[in-house]
Amino acid sequence: MRLSAKPGGRVVLTAPERCLTSHVLLGSFVAAFSVTFIIYVVFFTYSFIANMDLLTQVYFSIDPAERNHFYQQKISKGLTILK
Repeated sequence: MRLSAKPGGRVVLTAPERCLTSHVLLGSFVAAFSVTFIIYVVFFTYSFIANMDLLTQVYFSIDPAERNHFYQQKISKGLTILK
């Protein structure tokens, strides 16, 4: 707290704690948002890696000849579109 003199000889107590309180609240919201964001990034990365593992398992479980035929069709279709 701080004493400040006002016109007319009045002395007023000013409380800079209000400003400090708003900074503390703002800091806590920023911290909460940061923690939430980090948790989302970690879970997104984990789920992405888990899905990649699943996709690679599905990819390698397909018969190679069938997979090559599928890609051959896609490539020939793409070349036909380019012509």
